[in-house]
Amino acid sequence: MATNEARAQCLDLLHEASGLPALQLGAGGRVKPQPTPDFAGLVALRRQLDQDLGGAMSPGRTRLTAVLALVLDVAPRAGELVAMRLSHLAPENTAVYVQRCPQHSTGEGDDDWFELSEIGRAAVEHWLPLRAQLVERAHGTSKLWVSPHPDHDGVLDANNHTVLRPPGIPLPEKGCSSATAPTAPATA
Repeated sequence: MATNEARAQCLDLLHEASGLPALQLGAGGRVKPQPTPDFAGLVALRRQLDQDLGGAMSPGRTRLTAVLALVLDVAPRAGELVAMRLSHLAPENTAVYVQRCPQHSTGEGDDDWFELSEIGRAAVEHWLPLRAQLVERAHGTSKLWVSPHPDHDGVLDANNHTVLRPPGIPLPEKGCSSATAPTAPATA
């Protein structure tokens, strides 16, 4: 965290020296809770997902569609999503096993199999072949949700050069949250 703060301060100094306003990086604190969507909004989202499944989609949109369809069917938390593995899918993708991780819980979660809707099954079936291609390039993982793009953070090699991690790397909880979060409009 200190490294990121130092970077932000350096960027601020550079912006100030060049006469530019300071950058407004990040969301700036905790994410505000969003209101629970109403029934009409959920119906509209399902309709949109169904339309999306009928056409060509980018890899990111394919994953997002599968995640949203699964969230509509099962309502998993971000940590529960990233914990999912291929073995958590029933044959023919008719259901998904969720290991519940209740917030601030000291006991066991209410783990169970949850039936997927027709849209949920179709979305997962669109995602799985693409996921297989991505994972093959990244040397394999059994995690269900992986990155469709190179990791923007990367890792440092022996010469201190940044090497991007390839597509197909499992999403961490924060990655899953940010991968499905709407982007905030830029402020002037």
